[in-house]
Amino acid sequence: MSWVPVRGRMATGENGQKRPPGSAVSPPTASQPESFSMNPILTTCLLVLPLSLWAQGTPEAPILAESGPHHSVWTWTETDWDELGQPVTTEHSYIEVATGLNFLSPVTQQWERSVEAFEVTPQGDFVARRGQHHVIIAGNINAGGSVEVELPDGQRLRSNPMGLAFFSLTTGRNVLLAEVKDCPGELAEPNIVLFSDAFDTVPAALLYRNTKAGFDQSVVILANPGSPQEWGFAAEEDVRLEVWTEFREGAQPVREVQISAEGLMDETPDFGAMQIGQGRAFLLN
Repeated sequence: MSWVPVRGRMATGENGQKRPPGSAVSPPTASQPESFSMNPILTTCLLVLPLSLWAQGTPEAPILAESGPHHSVWTWTETDWDELGQPVTTEHSYIEVATGLNFLSPVTQQWERSVEAFEVTPQGDFVARRGQHHVIIAGNINAGGSVEVELPDGQRLRSNPMGLAFFSLTTGRNVLLAEVKDCPGELAEPNIVLFSDAFDTVPAALLYRNTKAGFDQSVVILANPGSPQEWGFAAEEDVRLEVWTEFREGAQPVREVQISAEGLMDETPDFGAMQIGQGRAFLLN
């Protein structure tokens, strides 16, 4: 609604009567001045917009419908409206798949989401128990049986790292380069325990990482330990650097023998629920 000032011209006759539009108008004289009036006109404006009645619905948050050791099923409902304004409901779902995704809670007896993170005990040990496998790492890596892993089927493996050694594939001779020493651990990340100075004669760290799918040990060598020739090996010998780990407790695994591309024999210890895979070496930039 608005008031609009309009400038209009009105013709009048000699007797002061208004002339209809289109009639002849004599030129203005002194007795017939040109007349203008500002008349307020009330107008109504109607704004019409093309509004769509097909309102898009808001989907519900996904809810967990089913769980298993390696999968979860999520479902949700989304409601839209059709051309007639009637609700149209659509059911959606997807399956999430990952090794070790969930674990069976001993408290609720329900499948719950696996958690990779370690908890630190008052004694300084590192414990991860909210997964299909459980891990306990001693606060001092040089303790006997400092690494304990409970497999999903209840088997228990207790081990500890021993040292670094050169091993000659040519002659079978080995030389111990460094032994594990007392070293406290720290959480480098929620699921990673780091022993930053773990060996006596070689600058190197030990790193343990827990995941939903497994558990691994890495040795990070921070300086060149020297060439095999410096340790008494001949130049023509095929010498490898090894990490020695001692197992103190655990069932006997099934040993799967594999031959590498170089013709080397390697064994994969298989404990049924889990196995120890082949190690790898790589450079860190």
